[in-house]
Amino acid sequence: MTNRLLLVVAALASGAVAFTAAWAILRPPPPEPPGEGFSLEAPAFSLQGTGGAVSSASLRGRPWIANFVFTRCTTVCPVMTARMAELDRTLPPGVRLVSFSVDPGHDTPEVLRAWMTSSGLRDVRWAFVTWPTRVERDRAVRGFLLTSADTPEDAANPILHDSRFVLVDADGMVRGFYSSDDPDAMRRLRRDAVSLSMRGLYGLPAVHASLNAASVFLMIAGLMFIRRRREVPHAVFMSAAVLASILFLVSYLTYHANAGSTKFPGEGPARTAYLVLLLSHTVLAAIVPVLVGIVLWKILRGGREAHRRWARVTVPVWGYVSVTGVLIYWILFRAA
Repeated sequence: MTNRLLLVVAALASGAVAFTAAWAILRPPPPEPPGEGFSLEAPAFSLQGTGGAVSSASLRGRPWIANFVFTRCTTVCPVMTARMAELDRTLPPGVRLVSFSVDPGHDTPEVLRAWMTSSGLRDVRWAFVTWPTRVERDRAVRGFLLTSADTPEDAANPILHDSRFVLVDADGMVRGFYSSDDPDAMRRLRRDAVSLSMRGLYGLPAVHASLNAASVFLMIAGLMFIRRRREVPHAVFMSAAVLASILFLVSYLTYHANAGSTKFPGEGPARTAYLVLLLSHTVLAAIVPVLVGIVLWKILRGGREAHRRWARVTVPVWGYVSVTGVLIYWILFRAA
């Protein structure tokens, strides 16, 4: 095996190790179970809702969050719906939402649809469904280990029901209960839902961040080689960094074309700071392929001095975009 081929293998192996280490660090940890030995499968159902039929079978493959409300409720339901709307706004696209009405005699799919529209709510991934009868409602609510009861003597609140949210994983297993009036519990719910969503297509953001981290590692190695005037290892490791960035770009475009985007969950100064970071990252990311192309073109044409001049601009910009890519991922999927 020639020295050049050994260098290529070493660069690719180094990139793979850096990617694997970054992925292990960046991937969200699994949610903690509600209790030791806890195991509960969400009850089976097939219901009509605002967007058509929704069933436990149709929800398989992606995690989902459930709550129990009704349109005539004036006590806890508006708060619960506002909490769910915030989750709808900020959760990554790999999570679905289901609001079950506990008022089957009143909340028909048509009533739910009108209420949803008047409330300015979206049903892109958020389903509003209703039970055919109270008997089926009670059976399903008990299946979630929650409670509900009719109180017809109380005109202001004719149905008492549990205000907790339930998190169900992609295999239909209940993974946690979260109090809707506890901000810490709702933040934990978001973190746990994000963790469960990281599989298949919806797990690509962790791959993107890991590829960015690997690219930074390979760039640093390439710079260390050129400072020691070792041009061949420098070229090999920088080429590996370019490959990592190309893989990132292909994966990133695939993800956003098929899944969508994730919004920052914070408000105020934190949101402003994030948007400034995102803007700088996005603008410079659009420039990086052009700069890298120029640097490669210059060295392939034998223009070493021009290659150096362009590299002095390209590498800091490229490095900034890669590092901020990891940071943006961390903000959206780990820190929030």
